[in-house]
Amino acid sequence: MQHAFSPVAVLLLAVLAVQPYAAEIIATNTAAAVTAAPPPSVFDQWQAEEATNPTPRDTILLVGSSTFTRWQSVQQMMAPYAVRNRGFGGSTMAQVLLYTNHFLQYQSRLVVVYEGDNDFCNLTFTPHAFLAECRRFTELMLAAVPGRDVLFLSVKPSPSRWCFFERQSAANELLRAYALRTPRVHFIDIVPALLG
Repeated sequence: MQHAFSPVAVLLLAVLAVQPYAAEIIATNTAAAVTAAPPPSVFDQWQAEEATNPTPRDTILLVGSSTFTRWQSVQQMMAPYAVRNRGFGGSTMAQVLLYTNHFLQYQSRLVVVYEGDNDFCNLTFTPHAFLAECRRFTELMLAAVPGRDVLFLSVKPSPSRWCFFERQSAANELLRAYALRTPRVHFIDIVPALLG
């Protein structure tokens, strides 16, 4: 639902509305469809990190595409909250689902998800299909940790992918409605902050 946000979620709204999105919105992105899976080494590295330094429950878990991967200053910007960034570049929601078993090991009470940029490069991919993938991931993550919240950021526009904006906007409205009717699921629309 969109109301009753925790202080952490409110802080995320303020931070995410300005960086890295404000800079990225004017960047040029490739419009090519992304189908490659992330390098196994990325998950091997994360797995090794978890073995020696497990993520505490009060850590915010970021899951998503290169919008998170490129956010190098996230630890400083989110201080004093702890953040574990698990963005992997070029990813889609389907790939997040493919690696759900990895994400299920985290006990974080707040999971923030950003996907959608790459998903809609597939010209036959529909907003309803995107919602179905988001719902499946959410159901698994909520079932794994009682009291957990899952927060979705809206799919953001970018100049080189403006032709996908209509489908992205439809997906955002579906996500908004899903969050409104689903306990412990939240939606933050960052598009107005980016477009002015």
